Amino acid sequence: MFKHRLIYLDTASATALDPRVYSAMKPYWSRYFANPASLHQAGLVSAQALATARQTVADYLVVRSDEIFFTSGGTESLNGAILGLAKTFSTPRHLVISALEHEAVLAPCRLLEQQGWKLTIIPTDSTGLISAKTVAMALTPETVLVAITAVNNEIGTIQNLPEIAKVIRQFRVKNQSSYPYFLTDACQAPRALELKVPQLGVDFLVLNGSKIYGPKGVGALFVRRGIKIEPLLLGGGQEKGLRSGTSNLPGIIGLAKALQICQQEREKETKKLASLRDYFLTELKRQIPDLLVNGDLVSRLPSNLNISLAGFLGEQLVIELSAKGIACSAGSACSALTDKGPSGTLLALGLKPELANSALRFSLDRKTTKADLKFTVKTLVKIITKYRQSEFNFPLVV
Repeated sequence: MFKHRLIYLDTASATALDPRVYSAMKPYWSRYFANPASLHQAGLVSAQALATARQTVADYLVVRSDEIFFTSGGTESLNGAILGLAKTFSTPRHLVISALEHEAVLAPCRLLEQQGWKLTIIPTDSTGLISAKTVAMALTPETVLVAITAVNNEIGTIQNLPEIAKVIRQFRVKNQSSYPYFLTDACQAPRALELKVPQLGVDFLVLNGSKIYGPKGVGALFVRRGIKIEPLLLGGGQEKGLRSGTSNLPGIIGLAKALQICQQEREKETKKLASLRDYFLTELKRQIPDLLVNGDLVSRLPSNLNISLAGFLGEQLVIELSAKGIACSAGSACSALTDKGPSGTLLALGLKPELANSALRFSLDRKTTKADLKFTVKTLVKIITKYRQSEFNFPLVV
């Protein structure tokens, strides 16, 4: 299928299904296939498996099982939390989000803005970190939701959620209000971070199977007990009426298993990937000294490296690298099919459009080796040298 052995450095877009996850899912495709909502014995077996998986996810987050709702993925969960909360208000209110949010947060917020809601997008510093003080300054008595991603999918920056949660709680106390609620997109986080909700201080949290070596098409939404949101999908009333549709039992089983593996292997994987990422960056800088690293180098996923190469077009470099068997990206895969110009995340860091367009994102895999990265550096250097020595200018889009 591939002309060369695939060196996969795009796990922020999607991960392979872990064989252990596949083994856990397999019985629920053919043997325990009954609808968990059915009252017969086979249905009760499926219902018990669903309950066990829900408890596994709840235990992972250190929350109650009735606070976990299964969905089709991160996008549905984020839309469900934002639009579902908005539907509980009879008049438009105020939303606060960061400039680093995924389109699955930005798009529903923009939709609400068109319907009369006020939207504040708070800035980041040049390394991609969000200040709790900046969040506090954006809050008003009309603010009902703050959305801050736990980890940015492009630059891997890790936000200090407990610090942000603290200023939100202080605002609530001062204003004697239960608002604003705090939402975080944690889809990129489980491989490297411990996600204990009581420590994070969030009211909504979103997970996605496809970023953690679990199945695609399944996700989870944590909603703190007592918070009311309206459903987006109506029908049979599954997930306590919040998300109708026959439960994707194999996918849910797979998501729960993938989270267990992340928890068990996090420390070992983080140490390995951090060492490999640092080696990769050192070699790149040694041979391409004019590259720019995007994002904070300390508060960052160990698997992530995002660089800009002035004078080059990131998407063209992705194609050239792919021809040599190396898979990486020029930004968020979820935005690759749209024509929205340079990355909003990189522009938020203060990069000029030409530098934002020259970005490459490498996100390391559990199976990544030093030899893989050595070959990637060698190949990228050859591509860059070829164009720099050519009489033709590299095709650059500004």
